[in-house]
Amino acid sequence: DCQDPKSMTNLSNWIEEAIEGSNNGILSYFVIANKVDLEESRRVSRDMALEFCNRLEIKTGIRFFYSETSALTGQNIQETFDFLTYRLLLVNNVQDAVPPEEVDGIIDVKEAMGTKQITETPVSMETVSRDEFDELVEKIEKLEDKLNTVQAILKQIVQKLK
Repeated sequence: DCQDPKSMTNLSNWIEEAIEGSNNGILSYFVIANKVDLEESRRVSRDMALEFCNRLEIKTGIRFFYSETSALTGQNIQETFDFLTYRLLLVNNVQDAVPPEEVDGIIDVKEAMGTKQITETPVSMETVSRDEFDELVEKIEKLEDKLNTVQAILKQIVQKLK
């Protein structure tokens, strides 16, 4: 939620937990910003998000991708899922995976940042209450369940293609 900096407050902790839980098997990570249609109340800019992702990429060695979406208008929703699907197919060695068209709101952090050095002081984030944290964890768990379903479907597709 790019209207609320609290959305990013615990993201690095969740990423660390995901890395540990995967036995360091995560090859890339996708950060998807929502509510970009509400530009006038936006509190997390694209540059802030890219700097954040860049720091995490440097720290973890994992390749990061960043996408800006709007659930309200549908902006970049299909494109983001197309890109995620393509990346999952690549990871599963599907040779004839067709790359999706490039979209302005889907960014390879490594390419976007290049060799740019981090010069900004990190933006301080507000802390979240335990209730807010629990609510965010619940939402993430639901998203993880959906992602697991998509991965299972993709594995079935890959098996059928072989």
